Amino acid sequence: MHIEKNGIRYFRLPDGDLLPTDRDGEQVLFVAENGNEEVRLIRKLFRGIPYLDLRKFRGTGEDAKPTTKGFIADFDVWEQLAPIISKIFEKE
Repeated sequence: MHIEKNGIRYFRLPDGDLLPTDRDGEQVLFVAENGNEEVRLIRKLFRGIPYLDLRKFRGTGEDAKPTTKGFIADFDVWEQLAPIISKIFEKE
């Protein structure tokens, strides 16, 4: 679900958190690795089923090109992975 707040479009996560999106409402998150690469978490639809694509891009901004390095899964898989990934980064 998308909402607009202060002129910025956001994607609402199931837990209610908001993440900014791109103009098309598809881009969920950018994580810059360095000046030449970035990681993007993209929400897309395939045959009416929503999924998330975590993908590495060469370049940055509008000139960035997707690489074959990535992981695509539907929301059910991400829901199972999220708590596992979170535990990896928990501080002892």
